[in-house]
Amino acid sequence: FTAAPSALSMFTNSGLPSFRYQAEPWTSTVVKLRQQADPNTLNQLLQIFSAANNGQSEFLSASQLASVPFGTSCLGLNNAKLLIKGFDVDGSGKLNFDTFVSLHQFLGSICDGFNMGSYNGMINPRTKNINCVITKMESMGFQVDRIFQDLCDGGSFKKLVNLDDIISICSKLVAVRSVFEKTEKYHVGQIQCDFDQLTKIIFQFE
Repeated sequence: FTAAPSALSMFTNSGLPSFRYQAEPWTSTVVKLRQQADPNTLNQLLQIFSAANNGQSEFLSASQLASVPFGTSCLGLNNAKLLIKGFDVDGSGKLNFDTFVSLHQFLGSICDGFNMGSYNGMINPRTKNINCVITKMESMGFQVDRIFQDLCDGGSFKKLVNLDDIISICSKLVAVRSVFEKTEKYHVGQIQCDFDQLTKIIFQFE
């Protein structure tokens, strides 16, 4: 998993890995995303949710979420695992309907930003067009303007990205933010850890 170390390696002068301070916890953002869904959207998502688990459960597992279509393809297992890590606010390892709605609202916002900035289904992350996606991320509390371009192209300055690439990157960022906030106890935007503690953090992304 390559994006977690990149996203965690914004170092301050003290050498501590740092996320810039977020005034609102991610769990509060998840609740607000759910509240933004209108009744028609909720009805549509309920049908998708029920189809994904065959109406047999109040929850979605990672494998069930992986089969949910979004955009031109399904989310896939890797993205599903990361998104559950980010949106599973109760620690169950699954999504209930409310958190599924929040997840869908999040991805819908990212998709809107991509569509605003893309040309022929692609964005060059080294142009101002990528700001359409970054602005959507910032509206949900992510301050990633310093690193988002590097996460898109690995610093190559050549790669074009499509919607699936953007969804994968944003899925990783959601998981990183969730784990970071659970690890960061003092709400100052920094964590300090030894090798064993860092190992435990990274292994949460396996």
